[in-house]
Amino acid sequence: MAFTLGTAFVAIPMCVILFCYGRVYRAIRLHNSAVIPSLQEENIRGTERGHEVQVSRVLLASVFAYCICWIPGTVVTFLQKALQLTVPSLWESCTALATACSLWINPIIYGVMNKAMRKEFLKLLRCRK
Repeated sequence: MAFTLGTAFVAIPMCVILFCYGRVYRAIRLHNSAVIPSLQEENIRGTERGHEVQVSRVLLASVFAYCICWIPGTVVTFLQKALQLTVPSLWESCTALATACSLWINPIIYGVMNKAMRKEFLKLLRCRK
C-alpha cells in the first residue's frame, strides 16, 4: 500500500516534472538554433546564447531544488512503510521541513537568478507599483 501511494504521489509527479522540464529545455534549444543563424549582428547572437544559458540554469536549479526537497521525504517514507524501519523523529521533522521548502523555493530561485523578477519581487514586498 505504501509503495503504491509513494509511486502515485511522489514518483509519478517527479517523472512528469522532469519530463516537462526536459521538453521545455529542448523547445528552447530548438527555438534558439532556428533563430540564431538568421540574426545578422554578432552582438545579438552573443546575447541570445547568454539568455539560453541563463534559462537553462534556472531550469536546472528548479529541478534540482525540487528533487532535493522531495527525495528525503520519499526515502524516509519508504523506510518506514515498505521496510518497516523505525526512523528517528528528527529525520521526520527534517523531511517535513524539506518538503515544505518545495512550496517556496521556486520564487526564490527565480528571484535570485533573474534580475527583472528580483526587481518586481522587491517592488511587491515594498508595496510599490
